[in-house]
Amino acid sequence: SLPVVADVEEGDGDGAEVNTADVVVLKLTPNMGGGGGGGKGSNRRDNSGIVELPEVILNIKRAIVKGTNLWKSNRRDECYDLYLDSCEDTYKNLHSNELRNPLADSITNGKNQGLTNKQRGAVVLRKALDKVLVESQQPATKRAEEEIVQQLRDRSASLTQLASAKEAAASKDLQALVEEINNALMEEKQHQQQIQREKQRELEQIQQELQQGAVKQAEATATASSLLNRARAAESLVQSLRRQLDTVISSANGSMVDSAPSQAANSGNEGAAGAVGGGDASKTTVAAKPAQSLAGPAGGGADASEVRKLNRKIKELEAQLKAAASAAAAGGGGGGSSNNNSVVSGGGGGGGNNSEAKLLQRKLKDLESSSKKEARQLETRANKAETALQKLQASQQSLVAERDSLKQDNNALAHLKADLDSFKAKADRCKELEQEVAKKEADIAQIAELFKKETALRKKYKNDLEDLKGAIRVYARCRPMAKYEIEKGCKNVVEIKDDTSLKVITQRGEKEFEFDAVFSTTSTQDQVFEDTKRLVESCLDGFNVCVFAYGQTGSGKTFTMTGSPSMPGLTPKAIDELFRLIADKPQLTCKVTTYFLELYNDNLVDLFYVLDNKKNKAAGEPPKLEIKMDNNKMIFIRNSVLKEATSPEELMDLFNKGNLERHTGATQMNAESSRSHSIFAIMVESYDRTSKRTTVGKLSIVDLAGSERADKTGASADRLKEAQSINKSLSALGDVISALSEGVKFIPYRNNKLTQLMQDSLGGNAKTLMFVNFSPADYNSDETATSLSYASRVKKIVNNASKQAESEEVARLKALVKRLQAANAAGQPLVIEEDKDMGGGDEGAVQQEQDDKVYDGY
Repeated sequence: SLPVVADVEEGDGDGAEVNTADVVVLKLTPNMGGGGGGGKGSNRRDNSGIVELPEVILNIKRAIVKGTNLWKSNRRDECYDLYLDSCEDTYKNLHSNELRNPLADSITNGKNQGLTNKQRGAVVLRKALDKVLVESQQPATKRAEEEIVQQLRDRSASLTQLASAKEAAASKDLQALVEEINNALMEEKQHQQQIQREKQRELEQIQQELQQGAVKQAEATATASSLLNRARAAESLVQSLRRQLDTVISSANGSMVDSAPSQAANSGNEGAAGAVGGGDASKTTVAAKPAQSLAGPAGGGADASEVRKLNRKIKELEAQLKAAASAAAAGGGGGGSSNNNSVVSGGGGGGGNNSEAKLLQRKLKDLESSSKKEARQLETRANKAETALQKLQASQQSLVAERDSLKQDNNALAHLKADLDSFKAKADRCKELEQEVAKKEADIAQIAELFKKETALRKKYKNDLEDLKGAIRVYARCRPMAKYEIEKGCKNVVEIKDDTSLKVITQRGEKEFEFDAVFSTTSTQDQVFEDTKRLVESCLDGFNVCVFAYGQTGSGKTFTMTGSPSMPGLTPKAIDELFRLIADKPQLTCKVTTYFLELYNDNLVDLFYVLDNKKNKAAGEPPKLEIKMDNNKMIFIRNSVLKEATSPEELMDLFNKGNLERHTGATQMNAESSRSHSIFAIMVESYDRTSKRTTVGKLSIVDLAGSERADKTGASADRLKEAQSINKSLSALGDVISALSEGVKFIPYRNNKLTQLMQDSLGGNAKTLMFVNFSPADYNSDETATSLSYASRVKKIVNNASKQAESEEVARLKALVKRLQAANAAGQPLVIEEDKDMGGGDEGAVQQEQDDKVYDGY
């Protein structure tokens, strides 16, 4: 049976046994919660959200009290669940490795025991909680925990201060933006007022033109009326004159007719009578014609002055006619006085009358011609006046039509003005809405930017914390459906829940996994490298860095590590980033060297040696490659070809050429399957002229071949032999990962050359990043779950990353030793062994204990 904790006050963890009544009393204590870290008084946190160690201990004691009651009530499964929740909560709230690591191992062991027997699992978890209570009372452990908590609080306080400063700066920027928007609104308002004033001026101008048109129309109407009145007056005047002229002519004709028979009877002079009669007839004709001609143009409306002139002429004519009549009467009397001289006298009188008649006749003709001319002029002027009147009437009609049109336009403008005011109000509202939307969008963009920065900082601080812990970071990447999977009609069984967790549906049910980062099928190569490039800078700082990809064959490992010309992977991006960092630090003098190996059928192959001797058939057997470890626990390969690179193009060219020499082949799951493991190592030796220190960093990029199943790949003959070698090396790697994650002391690195090559990356002194690549198809769900399970175990491995740096004096002494060796080469050589042999047999193997682990072969 499990022991019962009697007292759960802070600082008491002696684990003394009490009876059930005591437990009940303890459960009714007001300041306690319901167990498992629950309750109102538990988990008191400060502003940083960090739980203090006394609160963690109090929560453990509460969980033990409640678990003991459940155990005694024979509710063992609930007791197991309670202890498991309490252990996981405790693990999350603890910070020192001295407390976390044993608890993590116990949680894993308890879960494994709970799968078959929850009672045993509950016992394991209860012992783990008791152990935490005991260890937490140790001064060193408590001090380490408090120091880490204080560091986290300081970091949280700095983050809070940074966030406040950013918020103040953002508020200041926002205020400036608001002022700028207000200025822009004021300018826009003034612009709209200017437009309104211009429209008002245009409207006033149109109204003024309408008024001027109306005035012109009135003037034209008055002018036409005046001309019409004048024409009518002239016509009446001419008609009056015509009547007077007709009266004069008729009276003159009557007197001349009465005198003619008497002249003919008395004198018998037909010539004189004929002359006089001819003169009278011509006068009648002449008098009638002017009357007719004057009657015609009188309707055209002659001027008053011209009519007066005509009257004067008519009066003169009447006077002449009267004089002629009187002269004619006098001549006729003289002829009747004598019979003998009647002819002569009559003839003489008749001759005088004829000359006067001719003179009068000429004057009448002149008067007739002048009257005709004046009549024609009056008619022409009347026609012009009539034409002008018609034009004025047409213009008047046009002006009236234009006035009516302008009135309609004015009415329409009045309606348009109302519509314009409505539209203006709506436009103002739209502008306000646009401003509000723009402000909201700006706020959203600002919040998104702040969230992005905070997320990046969170990731950075998390990675820094993981580096402090020495944990291996594990990233998971899901590739898209392959062509053969689509042709088989496979379904997607992988669900990406967020950027750190995913769920896989297998034949045994759903499984959830959590990693440092999870990349979906839509993630780009740039996004994948974004969280990786910080490790490149660590290499330049003198750390041992390793990046490797693990997963099933055809899961996209080579694409992640190498990529394609259009979508370069981690290797080309890391090379570019490395030389960029070197260029940004002019105080450093750097030397970059590299070697490129592959592990094919359990044999190491130097790809640079193969590349250099590709055309040299007499090269012979390549030198034997030996895996060694230097004094800094860094792996290197003796007898391998080292090449120096001075630019990213040169280093990338070496990688591409060496990569072409790798063993590849086609299978049913991958058209270009890697048949070997490759290790591309980049060594960076940098000398800081400021600090006089030399650092040596190493970046290992490992592309592992994928695990295979013969029934899926269809491998046979050589491909089957390659698959067996690949699976064997990956199985050895799995054994190492299992041993490291379970915390056992003996780590089987020597079981395979792959594990020897990766010894400083797994459990060694490297900053390590693992990519686990997997397929989303249900056809490969078992392999996917297996790969993710292995990756979850890798997360529990703790490395001891250290910076490899030496002072200028140490470098000088090493150079001196090398010169002494060269000087004594002819005599007794001075042997200085700076590395340890990783090979050798089982006999005489040296075991070196480091961090409570025994590394096989050292």
